[in-house]
Amino acid sequence: IAFALQVGIAEELLFRSFLLSSFRKYGFNSVVAIGLQAMIFSALHFDQYFKNAWIIPGTFSLAALGGFYTWKTNKLISSVIAHITINWPYFSGSYNFAYSLEIRLHSA
Repeated sequence: IAFALQVGIAEELLFRSFLLSSFRKYGFNSVVAIGLQAMIFSALHFDQYFKNAWIIPGTFSLAALGGFYTWKTNKLISSVIAHITINWPYFSGSYNFAYSLEIRLHSA
């Protein structure tokens, strides 16, 4: 559980704070900066896509949404909370239950 907190905070600091502000600093407009940080975030989570193809658009969308909220509010708190909430089931072991439920719902 502590790992979910650490990963959520660290990834938000790296992607939504450092990368997003760096892209803006180097002249990219907000939409491009948000899209670039979301693409890099998604690419670095690529190993998870081999098991679950539905993660690809979800990861990009959530990264873009986190980037948008960070850009709009100039605060990380909402994207940090969302990231920790998403990571919590994965790191606590209930991820397998949620994933198996997802497969059952789609195959029905």
